[in-house]
Parts: sequence; structure tokens; C-alpha cells
Amino acid sequence: MFLLGIMKKIMSKISKIVSFILGILFIVVPLSSCASIDSNGPSTASLSNERFIYDSSLDQTRFDFYMGISNGTIYNSDKQEFTFEFYYDGVSLGMDTLYYSLNIDASSTKTYSCYAYLDGHIDEVEFVRWDCNYLSFWDTYFGYLIGIIVCVVVLATIYIITMIVQDIDLDEVGEFIADHFYFVFVVIAPLIPYFIVSGVSNAWNWMPPVLIIGGIVLLVGICLLAHLIKYFVENRDFKFATASCLKDTETGEEYFIEDLLDDEESLNMFSKNELIEYCQENGIKGYSNLNKAELVALVMGKKIEFNKNKAIIKNDSNTITFDDIAGLKNAKESFNEKVILPIKHRELYEKYNKKVGGGILLYGLPGTGKTMFAEAASNALDALFIPIKCSDIKSKWYGESEQKVKEIFTKARKAKRAIIFFDEFESIGSKRKDDGEDSGGNGSLVTQILVEMQGIGSFSNGNILLVIAATNKPWLIDSAFLRPGRFDELIYIPLPDEEARRKMFELKFAKMPTADNIDYDYIVNISEGFNGADITEFVERVKQIAINKSIESKQEHIIDMNDICEVGKNMHSSIVDDEIDKILEFKERNN
Repeated sequence: MFLLGIMKKIMSKISKIVSFILGILFIVVPLSSCASIDSNGPSTASLSNERFIYDSSLDQTRFDFYMGISNGTIYNSDKQEFTFEFYYDGVSLGMDTLYYSLNIDASSTKTYSCYAYLDGHIDEVEFVRWDCNYLSFWDTYFGYLIGIIVCVVVLATIYIITMIVQDIDLDEVGEFIADHFYFVFVVIAPLIPYFIVSGVSNAWNWMPPVLIIGGIVLLVGICLLAHLIKYFVENRDFKFATASCLKDTETGEEYFIEDLLDDEESLNMFSKNELIEYCQENGIKGYSNLNKAELVALVMGKKIEFNKNKAIIKNDSNTITFDDIAGLKNAKESFNEKVILPIKHRELYEKYNKKVGGGILLYGLPGTGKTMFAEAASNALDALFIPIKCSDIKSKWYGESEQKVKEIFTKARKAKRAIIFFDEFESIGSKRKDDGEDSGGNGSLVTQILVEMQGIGSFSNGNILLVIAATNKPWLIDSAFLRPGRFDELIYIPLPDEEARRKMFELKFAKMPTADNIDYDYIVNISEGFNGADITEFVERVKQIAINKSIESKQEHIIDMNDICEVGKNMHSSIVDDEIDKILEFKERNN
């Protein structure tokens, strides 16, 4: 919320600047239309290469000449008037004005070849005066104005529709511009063709760039106005909403958020601030940095997570906590010391400048609960949870993987509390060779992650960032990650012990029709060496037996020990002995 407030203040200042620029443009454009267009001013004409051909039979003289015209105004001209005084043998024959339809663009110079038939014999001419007809501002810049208006209307319409559909806020726009610095080049791109053409033709006119910039400013102003209207609508009573209450216009009955938890359409009629306030009052966690659609999903009991830096709404309303995870005592204690205690005793940790957050590397055999631990940690912290599948980060394009990592950490640092969870970390954090590269080509990616992790774990920026990585093959991890300042805690996640296996089986069988005489001691004994995935598979096989028997008997089958024993005869641990030896060897080296 603090960052949101700062961003709104920044955007408020930007809107004032935009308004000021618009005001200047509205003054400059009308004044420029009143600028002097006197031919004696910045515009000139010059005569050259005169030639006279006299036809005695007609008593006419053909007068050929070149006229160079320089239009120094911001207006086009379409009609030219040239006044000459004519001579024969040094004697003046009088003055005459010649009229030509010659188009001269604003701020340009052109030379035209002209001729005229004059009565009498003429052998000399004197250029006396030039005048022209200037077009109006609208006629001169008709193409620019129509093009700019069409572009502004189309782009503004697209932006407003996108803003409404995706519920974009000003802080999200600010984050996009900050993260995509090249956006400024997109803004000035419309000026490039003009400067190229002007450079080739050597016709520089300051008005077209002003009109293009004015169009850009107008577009920004319309978009800011749309956000202002959106904010006003969401925070005022346009939808008959008052104090988190909707009023039925027909019956007059009032409905509060808690009355509409199953009605997504009605919940969308409440403002974003009202939804946040409801979450705060009802102890709903994880509402930070969510847009309105995600807040509605959260209020309805759906789980919000982040993957690839984007929010994902899950329909599963069950929230994993540490109470749901059997065992993992060491991991829970480490998390408590790194995160929970610093939150409860912030002043004490700041006084001793004690590190907060940082990195935890969870290593162990597959299926031992590393991912569940990360999810439970996120829920306990009420943090922005960003689960990363490391195989999704890797890209064949140079620099793209590093950019993804940078965006992930940037997103996390903007949140008050955040957890970045790297699964299968060995795929991107594997050891580098002496030249900085590894067999998988992860050298630069490893370096980028190390740079991003440097300095995390302090109160200096007011947030708490915890990086958790899980791996089944810790011996492949680059040694730089195992040094102080990166993954300070290396926590071994063992296979579930007897107590943990018992609890897991009890929880799973409790959700099914089972007999009262289930021998959990027997189940715990035959599941020695099982990981979490094996236990799940064991229960799934028992379920299938029960389903098959229910189909055959055409009545619900109660799971009993016969079913469990039948599965137990053929079920074995999926863990390979070599993997156990390597894990234990790594554990002994790093204790």
C-alpha cells in the first residue's frame, strides 16, 4: 500500500505536468495561426535566368524566367503573384502582374520555371514585388491533424478497453514503464519519419513535431482522465454501493460483501478499497499487490499464487499450513528464526542489525515435501508467493533468461513480504566451469541469480524477501550459492519418519469410507523408505480397489485391511539407493 501511495503521488505530479503542457499547446497553436505571413518577413522570392523571344509578326515577346521562392512561414501557399516593370532599349513600358498557381510547402524553398506572353517588344525586366496566398492552419496541416486524431482515438480506445477488462491501475502502468525503459523510444518513434523526410528535403518545420508531441500528450491525458474516472467510479456511490454495501434498486434491500461471497458479478461492483478492507477485517491474507479481479477471487475463497511473474487464481480453497506438514522440524525452526521472529520483534532485530529473510536451500530425495514447505511458509508469512519452475526460465535466446530472473526479483522487492520459490533448482544453478560456463550453458544465468541475491535479508528497504530453492541433487549446485550471503541455510528434508507417515496415512484415509480396524502400525511398517509421492500412490491404489469392488457389488465398499494388504504386497519405494547415498554424502560434507 505504501508503494501504491508513492506511485499515485508520482502519477499525480505527471498528470499536472501533462496538463501544463496541454495548456501551453492550446495557447501556442492558436497564436501560431496568427503569426505574421507578410511576404517581406521570412518569405522571399528571387528572379533569375531571364530570356526574351520577340515575334515581330504578332508583336509579342515570350518571357522565360526562373523564380526561386522561400516560404519561411508555418503555412503552405498555393497562389503566387509576381509584379515586373518591363523595358525596351532602356525605356520603361510600364508594370504588369503575372499570376501562377504554384504550391509552396511551409518552411521550404522551391524554384519554378515560368513563362508569359507579353504585348510589344521587351528586352529587359525588373522584379518589383512578390505576393502569395497562404492556406489556413487547418488546410496546411489537415493530414497531420486527421492522422493524429485517428491515432489518439484508436489508441485511447484500446487502452481504456484493456484497462477496464484487465482492471489496470496506475501503479501497474508505472511498474510497466519503469521495467520497460525502451517505452520512451516507442513514444518518440512517430517523430522519426518526419525528421528523416525533413532531412532529405532540407525543409524543417517546427509545427509537425509540436502537433505529434501534442497528440502524444493528449493521448496520455485521455488515459489519465480514464484512470481518474475509474477511480472516482470505484470509490463513489455510482453503483448504489455505500460502506461495502449494495442496494437493490427494486426492493431497497441492502447486501454486504459477506452476503455475496458466491456471487462474483455482484462482488465486482464493490470498489477495490472495499474488498481490501473486507480482507483486513476478516483476516484474509495475501491481498497485497492484487488487482480487483484477483481480490474478488480471494474473497470468494480461491487461492492466489504467482507463476512466471503473473497471478494465478486457483479454485482450491484449502490453504497449506505447517500443521499440515508432518516432520520437517529443522526447516520449520529455521523459517521461524529467519522470518517469523523478526516480524514479531522487529525493533530488536533492527537494533542488532540482524539479518532477516535471505536464502534457504531445501535438499532431499524426491517427494519429501519441499514444495509443500514453501507454500506453507508463504501462507504463514502472508507473503507474495512466486513459485518458479526453473525449466521454464531457461531460454535459447541470449539474455532472455537473465531478464526473466531480474523481473522476478524486481516484482518480489516491490512487495512488503515476498517468497521466491525455485523448484528443481539444479537445472539453472548447476556448477560452472573455469570459463564461467557449465555444460548446460547456465553460466550467465547463475551469475545473474547471484547478483540478485546479493544483499537480500535486511531491513534497509523495509521489506522481507525470502528465497527458497528446492533440489533433489544438491551436489550439482554451484558452490557460490552455498557461501554466506546467498543460501545461508542448507536444510536436509529427510524421508518421512514413522510419525510423519502415520499422520499422512491417517489424513488421507480419513477422507474415505474405511473400517474401524485399520492397523496403522502395519501400514507404517510396510511403508518404510516411502516418500510422499509413494504414500499418495499407495492410497490411490487402495481407492481403485475399493471402486472396483463397489462396481462389482453395486454398493459402497468399505476399505478394510484386506484391501491395504493387497496393495502392500506389490508396492515398493520409488527411491533409488544411489540417490540416498549421494544425498547423505552431501549432508555429511555440509554439516
